[in-house]
Amino acid sequence: MTNEMSVPPSLIDALAEQSAIMIGLDKYTEYNITVLCFTDPGDGVPCSPVAVTTQEDVPDEVDSLQFEEISDRAVKVVWTRPRHTNGILQGYTLAYSVKDKPNTVKTENLTAETTSIKVNHLQATTHYRFEVNAWTNVGAGPKRVATIQSGVEPVLPSPPTKLGVTNIEAFSVVLQFTPGFDGNSSITKWIVEAQTARNTTWFPIFEESNPDAMTLTVVGLIPFTLYKLRLVARNVVGPSVPSEPSKEFQTIQAPPSHPPRNVTVRAMSATELRVRWIPLQQVEWFGNPRGYNISYREVGGRALTVTIEDHTANSHILDNLEEFAQYEIIMTAFNDVGSSSPSPIALERTRESVPSFGPMNVEANATSSTTIVVRWGDVPREHRNGQIEGFKVYYGTGPRSPLPVQMKDIPSNDTFTTTLTELRKFVLYNVQVLAYTRLGDGALSSPPVRVQTFEDAPGAPSNVSFPDVSLTTARIIWDVPEEPNGEILAYRVTYHLQALGSLNFSREFPPSDRTYRATELEAEQYYLFSVMAQTRLGWGKVAYALVYTTNNREPPQPPSSPQLSRSQVQAQQITFSWTPGRDGFAPLRYYTVQLAEGSGPWVSIPERVDPSLTSYTAIHLKPYTSYRFRIQATNDIGPSGWSVESSPVRTLPAAPSREVTEVKVVPITTTSVQVEWDPVPEGYWSGDTAGGYQIKFQPVSDFPTSLQATPKQEVHGIKVNKVV
Repeated sequence: MTNEMSVPPSLIDALAEQSAIMIGLDKYTEYNITVLCFTDPGDGVPCSPVAVTTQEDVPDEVDSLQFEEISDRAVKVVWTRPRHTNGILQGYTLAYSVKDKPNTVKTENLTAETTSIKVNHLQATTHYRFEVNAWTNVGAGPKRVATIQSGVEPVLPSPPTKLGVTNIEAFSVVLQFTPGFDGNSSITKWIVEAQTARNTTWFPIFEESNPDAMTLTVVGLIPFTLYKLRLVARNVVGPSVPSEPSKEFQTIQAPPSHPPRNVTVRAMSATELRVRWIPLQQVEWFGNPRGYNISYREVGGRALTVTIEDHTANSHILDNLEEFAQYEIIMTAFNDVGSSSPSPIALERTRESVPSFGPMNVEANATSSTTIVVRWGDVPREHRNGQIEGFKVYYGTGPRSPLPVQMKDIPSNDTFTTTLTELRKFVLYNVQVLAYTRLGDGALSSPPVRVQTFEDAPGAPSNVSFPDVSLTTARIIWDVPEEPNGEILAYRVTYHLQALGSLNFSREFPPSDRTYRATELEAEQYYLFSVMAQTRLGWGKVAYALVYTTNNREPPQPPSSPQLSRSQVQAQQITFSWTPGRDGFAPLRYYTVQLAEGSGPWVSIPERVDPSLTSYTAIHLKPYTSYRFRIQATNDIGPSGWSVESSPVRTLPAAPSREVTEVKVVPITTTSVQVEWDPVPEGYWSGDTAGGYQIKFQPVSDFPTSLQATPKQEVHGIKVNKVV
């Protein structure tokens, strides 16, 4: 016969060495023990068997005790070996005495092979008490006792009569009776037989050795069960016929016999666990079945309970759980009168998710006009929701700023400080930090930390131009520097003939003035003007502007058609060049570039191109798309006409511009799954339709590896939507 027991994994370390205590084994018996692991789909491969022998113990009582060849002066005592010797049988002890006269006892020690002995020199017509027990090296076993009358042959006893039941409990009942004729020998055993509604065959349910008994407390009954009982008397000759049965009675209810078996828990998502179990059989409920209680708690936390009011249920999903948290789950079955004992603790962790809270104690301090040091603490443990792999620091100048929010990645979970560099000077920054797991970015820290970089010398004034020019005068205007880097305190304008590097004229202005008219200039000459701003930390960069003194200024001529070379064409950018036209006696201030996608409308690129340049790189273009370009020059009088458009040119193919969606995974066998997805539309393949899809996969564990180290499978064809 093969038995098995299930051992839950260690609560501390599932990979640690484990032990189990096996109970209910036979004494002095050799067992072969094997161990295997099992999962939901089935059992793994067992280890090689290990032979173990249980220890010796005292033997059971001899299996039978009978008397033969009875005369006035002698009797032959016959017995059989114990059913379970529980060791190496060493021998037997026979003790006999006149009944109720223990001082007349005589003892015989016999070998293990002896199972009968002739006892002589008895007193005639006298009741004798005989005791036989076996013994091993551990000691003597229980005694089997019988009495006879010398010279009187024992016969089968008569059955008991007048059976009645009282004190009905869940597992026991008191059986009252009137003993019958003992058959000239003491009753060695009372045998209680039972019949139930589920089993109409009479079967032994209880035995007791008490020759003088008139009541028996029958134990081992099943709660909430209909019974009839009958009684058999046994002496040394054999059993009596059964008595008439008692009236039918029902044991009272009791809590269920045991909790649900094989309670297993598996993570369904970051917030859900599925609990499965084997429901109790009807006979195991010990009463009117009601259902199950599932008690669960995060390790070290407060327990919660879910009640399942369905005694046939075998699974339930626990939801609204914490992400990536270890849970302890126990179950009980309950009926009308109580609950079973709890099941062994089952341990499972919910799946990983993104952090639900930002790092704590975020601080930001400016260390110069272009650097900020950011420090932060860890994410609270209950909000990590997984293994933190790193942090991201987001910083920007506010929602209304034209500058994009920037991000710095810190790919380490034990680094809690970083320095932001190349920042704008004297600018107020909002800084937030988030943590991320392998599943993505978590929540940003809140509120944003506000910090201003230090003041510095300003950048060059912007939009310098000359709206009014004559033969002897020129009026210059300018705007605040795009990078003021502090509070502007003053402006300085300097100018001189371009042909002469000396004889500078210089003048300073308050910050509210941003225009100046230069007079007494020489006619039809180029003058070089420079403008600079001042902050508390000094004068900043210089903006230079050239002007020609004349009364004949006019808009510039258009540049030449943009010239494109195949070597300058990439997937998302194109570089082209041009030849400037005449400036109309007013130096150019900037170029404007327009592009058209295919046969679509012209769209201006916001960037103003430096007038000294004769080439430009258009970026952020679509792969494998046809584009046309044209250019416009602008001086102080206004813009030129548009150049002749370029020849159409197509960017190169690139990687797909859209991710795969609606990914589904369906188990097929114990070692394979089918992966399905929605194909990426052809328009998002960036011109390369000869590719396909790549599937990466890895086991789910508490300590995942990077995807780069895991297996992958490729399928070709942009319209493929599944693979096994």
